[in-house]
Amino acid sequence: MLFLLQLLENWLEEKEVFFASFITKAVGVAWNLVTFLMLPVIMLEHNGIIRGVERSWQLFKKSWGEQVVGTVGFDLQGLIIFIPFTIAAIMLAVTMDTLQAGIYTFLGGIGLMQVISSGLHGVWQAALYHYALSKQSPADFIENDFSTAFKSKLIRHRR
Repeated sequence: MLFLLQLLENWLEEKEVFFASFITKAVGVAWNLVTFLMLPVIMLEHNGIIRGVERSWQLFKKSWGEQVVGTVGFDLQGLIIFIPFTIAAIMLAVTMDTLQAGIYTFLGGIGLMQVISSGLHGVWQAALYHYALSKQSPADFIENDFSTAFKSKLIRHRR
């Protein structure tokens, strides 16, 4: 899909469409949101790719708010992991007078962030798939984790 989006972006830029990059980025984000639950759908429901996209779309319509909020939350957690490694890399590069130590620390931070984010992403996908099917949080999650993920704080405090 990313290849097709890049082709579309190049074609739109050749035609001098002003918002070519914006259009393709928006389509890419929409595709990522719609296909977010595709892997659990294919694996657990034994669907093919086409049916997996259709089923993922159906589940997305049931749980889009939780999906978006959870994904943003995991991205922020990744950033929180990334910031200390960036600071450490800069400090090492400056204090040790060598760029190599800073680069290794920075790359180590990126690697650690990717490993942790990938693991959390997989757990989040499976948990959200379960929630989209049953509207109940998985056993190891607190019920409020999903059902209140997209409600405003004002509504939560009225209860």
